[in-house]
Amino acid sequence: MNIYNDTNGRYLLFKKKPTDILLHLHENSSTTYVSHISKKINCTYAHTEKILDLFVNLKIVKFKKEGRRKYVSLTEKGKKIGEGVESLLIICDEK
Repeated sequence: MNIYNDTNGRYLLFKKKPTDILLHLHENSSTTYVSHISKKINCTYAHTEKILDLFVNLKIVKFKKEGRRKYVSLTEKGKKIGEGVESLLIICDEK
């Protein structure tokens, strides 16, 4: 049974957009900004911002404001979670 129309079950355990955001930040270790993330994962700016605000509350990401841009990066806790999620998804992708 395929709940999310994903052939390998990658999103069975995790919500798609939060997982995509976390993995994007994990794979691109440099600091980025919200609109760049939302474009890369095909999500609205508002929804991306909402998820990132939840991540800030969980101390997974941190924001740094420079002028009009709001930069996002993973915290040390976020990096550990990103590694763990990536490892789990690799196992889910195995056939």
